[in-house]
Amino acid sequence: IVWYDSIELSKNSIASKILKLYGEFSYSIYLFHFFIVFEASKFIHKNIMDISNFYVCLLWALLVFSTMLLPGYLSFKYIESPFLRLRVNYTSDPH
Repeated sequence: IVWYDSIELSKNSIASKILKLYGEFSYSIYLFHFFIVFEASKFIHKNIMDISNFYVCLLWALLVFSTMLLPGYLSFKYIESPFLRLRVNYTSDPH
């Protein structure tokens, strides 16, 4: 968060738009990460390459995280959004 707050991105830049999408879908990604993180790391370590090196593991983590945008979007659109439409503003004056 500190890094993001300290950089200056144009609102129209690709990086800003991608970060905005990850922010919108972050709760969905958080809900799914438990199922993905442990299984993906086991699969990669067993079938593709040794990821016991921190830097190799970090690269794989970034790759796997980048693929979480689609499941995050689908979860947000079809699971979260219908419930978000039911929100009621409790702080506004009813009159």
